[in-house]
Amino acid sequence: MNAHPINLEAPQPCSYCGVGTYQVAVNPSPEFRNRQQDDIRNFAGLTAIGDPIWLILVCDYCGNVQMFRTDRANDRNIWTKGS
Repeated sequence: MNAHPINLEAPQPCSYCGVGTYQVAVNPSPEFRNRQQDDIRNFAGLTAIGDPIWLILVCDYCGNVQMFRTDRANDRNIWTKGS
């Protein structure tokens, strides 16, 4: 499928440049959530409905960004589990 594993401990190759790997910039895990989520509540001028919980990954080579709203997933903890 060429899909990324939904496991933050597994390497996440960049789907844009193909050279770098995604690093977690904002983590939805409870120990990080309150501090980081408050910092990005109005990230890039985006207005979100509800109480968004963001996971943001950034490529360490080209800077490509992948953003996920884990609060909108069927399983809110999907990214915090190993697979």
